[in-house]
Amino acid sequence: MSTTSHEATNQLQGSAVEDRRFRFCFLLGLVGVPIGFAIALLLLRDEPMVRLLISFNEPNAENTVGVVFIATTMVTAFFVTLLAYRRFSPVTSSLQVVAEALGARRSDLIGRMVVGVIVWLLTVALTVLAFFLIDQVFAQVRITRAAAILVAGLYGGIFVFSLAWWASTLLRSQLLTLAAVTLVVFIALAGATSGNRTWWAFSLSYLGAEADGGLYFNIGIILTALILFAVAQDILFELYLLNYAGVIAHTRLRLLRLALFGVTILLALVGVFPVRSTPFVTFLHNLSAHAMALLFVVLMLCLRLIAPFYSKRVMFIGFACGGGIVLLFVLYALKAINFVFLEIALAFCIAPWFAVFERDTYQNARQANIDPAAIQVAHRKSHLS
Repeated sequence: MSTTSHEATNQLQGSAVEDRRFRFCFLLGLVGVPIGFAIALLLLRDEPMVRLLISFNEPNAENTVGVVFIATTMVTAFFVTLLAYRRFSPVTSSLQVVAEALGARRSDLIGRMVVGVIVWLLTVALTVLAFFLIDQVFAQVRITRAAAILVAGLYGGIFVFSLAWWASTLLRSQLLTLAAVTLVVFIALAGATSGNRTWWAFSLSYLGAEADGGLYFNIGIILTALILFAVAQDILFELYLLNYAGVIAHTRLRLLRLALFGVTILLALVGVFPVRSTPFVTFLHNLSAHAMALLFVVLMLCLRLIAPFYSKRVMFIGFACGGGIVLLFVLYALKAINFVFLEIALAFCIAPWFAVFERDTYQNARQANIDPAAIQVAHRKSHLS
């Protein structure tokens, strides 16, 4: 009877959260409509007939509906994500205190700003890419100014509502997926636009030194690092909750904190310092990349000594992936594989372990006996400062 009552309560709470989420996103969508109208009125005031798409081959051409869409995306994406991301927590009936603790974390402004900037850049890039592709087919389509303004208003409302709904339901596991997609997309863009077709014989980092695709590569690395930084803050928050529950000692927690923030900062430095620019910058690039790989290996192989409460699955995958990384470096030293293969294989070793590590940290925090008074302290201490 008690279980049935809990399930019924959980369903009612979940329905109420979904209703609030829909109202919130719908109101933001309504705000997006006049924003689209205003941008269209501002940019299309002198054109009786408006081209539907952008002419990428005519830099000085008149404004188009595509320009309005991109401008609307640029104006709204960051603020909508900032408002909607993590506004609504999932309902957990059986673990009230931990659910509230993890929900309190969702008010973190730094994490929301990081994700907001990343989503803003990605949505603008995807909007430009979409119009670039469509422009190949419908380059000369024109509509009236009134129709263009109406379409812009509809786009503003639909885009804002959709982005708010997606951001309000974004989970940490999806952030890890977003990090992987960001990295792959930007490296692919760098490879596709690079003028050096022999980069694959040397290193992925050579893409960051190219005049054509270097910007894509370096921005992609930095954006991925920023996403992982936000994820690391959440993981550290849960580790501080475990610290207050007596599961992990403060000294060992500081070691994990150093490792988590260390790998994200070192990854960002790989993008900040492009290889082959100057000898010193190349040295900093290589130092950051090798130090990051070393930190991951140490974390994988020594996690049992630092935090023995993690599950056997995390330990096993850590030993397997850490040993795999060591083997990869041995094969590279023996010239059995080239450096690009080594870099790609490293990513495939690190990604699954980090995903399992993140999930197991969350599960341990849910099962711990958390003092509600520790929530705010853990929230404050989980930042880099």
